[in-house]
Amino acid sequence: MEASASCNMYGWIVLDPACRGQSSIQYLWVSIRAGHDPIRKYNPVMEQQVNLSSIDYTDQQLLATLASLSHKSSQTHSPNWLLTVDAAMQELQRASEEGILTSVLVEADTPRGWIAAEPQGHGSWEIHPLLVDPAASGRGYGRILVEDIERKMRSHGGIAAFLSTSGATHSTNLSDVDLYKDPMEALRNIRVRDHTHGHAYQFWQRVGFTIVGVIPDAEGFGVPSIHMAKRL
Repeated sequence: MEASASCNMYGWIVLDPACRGQSSIQYLWVSIRAGHDPIRKYNPVMEQQVNLSSIDYTDQQLLATLASLSHKSSQTHSPNWLLTVDAAMQELQRASEEGILTSVLVEADTPRGWIAAEPQGHGSWEIHPLLVDPAASGRGYGRILVEDIERKMRSHGGIAAFLSTSGATHSTNLSDVDLYKDPMEALRNIRVRDHTHGHAYQFWQRVGFTIVGVIPDAEGFGVPSIHMAKRL
């Protein structure tokens, strides 16, 4: 089937960058169907096909691989979370609860990351977590996972998504300061201290999320949580 520039997401299509909520990079999607049918995307930049599907909780090898990469990934942006592989496995199992949506990305039979979203009522959803194998960083897999979970949230009546990012890396100027005096002013002047590693909020801004708040001392003295949201 020939590709077309339609936003109709059935059969082979090329996503127009103008299509709302989609990537600015064009991908080929094939056989997008309801339920847990896998989705295949072709990334012309990486020349690599990846598969997307909901997590299969009967696949023990998949779960073990995801737990291991989740533990490694969490150390990048939230080093005080998922301190062990067992803790990462517990997070995976939590995402199997009824009503939670998941998506796992597999590249050439190798799981590279996963994402989950939980309904919070009135059409709002919380995204947690998004974890990508550090060895696959820079390939656009985080963006692909976000786009897929957004598609699923919309199909379940979602109108807005929100999330929080950790300040445990102390990599922004919101950490180690008194935010109670004027948190809104602090948010207006947020910046990254370490441009080599950056902060997770920068990724979420690139995929369309907006900073909507901050909770001072959420993860300890001087360790805030930055909150972000997006209309679906």
